[in-house]
Amino acid sequence: GGDEFVILLADLEAPRAAAALVAEQCLAAVCAPYVVGDAILTLSASLGVVWHRGEPISSSQLMSQADIAMYRAKRAGKNAVCFFDDVEGQQGVAAA
Repeated sequence: GGDEFVILLADLEAPRAAAALVAEQCLAAVCAPYVVGDAILTLSASLGVVWHRGEPISSSQLMSQADIAMYRAKRAGKNAVCFFDDVEGQQGVAAA
């Protein structure tokens, strides 16, 4: 279990590349070690990415696609990013 967050990006010329960059930056920030007193804390994250290409789709459908990608990333191991790609009917996984 854990927290889930949404990041919305708009007007991207290269949506997959831009989303990949933002996802990797978010993953790096979350996974960086945190010092609290004498303890060093580390977190992990699984990111699911989907983008709206202009076709009619509801926000709940987009969230469902992002969840599918996120759970695929979770199955791939810690600190992974997965893209939902409904054009090819599959997801791609990239590990950090």
